[in-house]
Amino acid sequence: MMYLGDYEDREDVFFSFALVYTGGTIRVHMDAVTGSQDTAGLTISADDPVAGITQVTIDTDRSFYLQEHDYTVLLEGATVGGETVSYVLAHFSIENRWPNNDTILANTNVIKNILEGDEAIDTTVTPWAVVITNKISDAELVRKSLKDTAGANITSTATVIGQKVEPA
Repeated sequence: MMYLGDYEDREDVFFSFALVYTGGTIRVHMDAVTGSQDTAGLTISADDPVAGITQVTIDTDRSFYLQEHDYTVLLEGATVGGETVSYVLAHFSIENRWPNNDTILANTNVIKNILEGDEAIDTTVTPWAVVITNKISDAELVRKSLKDTAGANITSTATVIGQKVEPA
């Protein structure tokens, strides 16, 4: 069996396999080989000039193929060398290895709040800290201790931050 990857929604899936067989049915099973199955959207071509090569195209722009699911492609009830067999050909998923959209949206909102937040220097702590707060709720989003270029704590306005003196 070969893992074909995690596809975008409605993206066609292509693969080939080498097996000399007769009869049988190629089916796609959702999530488990005992789960929902479908043969619609499959294009099977065994006309390749190389003997025993079968090409399969799966049109996932059909109602059976849904995001956040895994799919297993099986050859069922085929005759190979005089024996009737079923064989797992391939496995793929549709947007099932991608970050959840709600997580992406939440992370985007956090970044937006930080970028649009109010900045201040907190001089009540040692070392001093830069603080970014949410403009609406005034909730603290970021707190970072301030250090000079040598790594020493900044505790007064007399500290020079990152000043470079050119040699004479």
